[in-house]
Amino acid sequence: MVLCVGTLGGCSVRVEGRAEQEATGLCERAYYAAEDASSYTQSNNPSLVRYIEARQSQHAWLDVAIQCPDRFGEGTMRSAQAQFMAHSLADRLSLAYQPLTVQSLEAVHSDALNIIPSSLAQMALAEDRAGFAAQVLAGRWAANVPQSLNMYGRELAADNAAVLLNWSDDHKETASQLMYFAGTGTQDLRQKVYATQDLTQHDATIVDPATGIESNTLSVVEMNAARAELEAMNSNTYPTAAHADSTQVQTNLVQISMLIATHMYRAFELGYPNVDGLLYAPETRRS
Repeated sequence: MVLCVGTLGGCSVRVEGRAEQEATGLCERAYYAAEDASSYTQSNNPSLVRYIEARQSQHAWLDVAIQCPDRFGEGTMRSAQAQFMAHSLADRLSLAYQPLTVQSLEAVHSDALNIIPSSLAQMALAEDRAGFAAQVLAGRWAANVPQSLNMYGRELAADNAAVLLNWSDDHKETASQLMYFAGTGTQDLRQKVYATQDLTQHDATIVDPATGIESNTLSVVEMNAARAELEAMNSNTYPTAAHADSTQVQTNLVQISMLIATHMYRAFELGYPNVDGLLYAPETRRS
């Protein structure tokens, strides 16, 4: 159907559905590009090829998260997996690698953040809860380093004042930023202090309530923070303001996706199983 849209210069023609088709096309192209890059990371290829394609894949899946609202969770999770693969292959190849980590949302512009206040409040709760847990574990690990930790976990435990407590501060600062973005009048769900029984009784490993698998306690904290934030994004309606800069909107979403992927990447580093069946719970996709 052709519509006539009035302008100062007369009448311009808009083909109904064209914008929707173009948006769908961007999503499909992004998804197929990411799938293609991921296909080359399989173990039957040389390690260097897999490393190069994993680095490409980490960006390609971020693009999926931005271009495909229904695949925000999948794109974010796949990007985190690609980053961890690139990290593992870089170690094997003795190459330097820097993941796409985001620990703060200072680069986000609130006037072009198309996330509803209630979703932002839920994400703030997830960050605040993770920050509290990291603080509790820092104190526990400083007193007694659990022998069951992997090498990365033992390094964290040995240097918790410089690393683990910084993680706690990052989580709490991000929670405050998210509530600022949510705006006045939005219910603040943060409790500041949470139950500690599970953390003190299981400071080395704990059963993940979302999957039933046992993993490093901090890895479960990080993964469940990511899951909670993806669930919050699942309920988002993407209410982009008419005046918002579309480029800035996408830049903001990239920052949010990278923040969540950072939690997942940390979880993988700490030993959380990088297995699709454990990661792709229903809440990682938008229904």
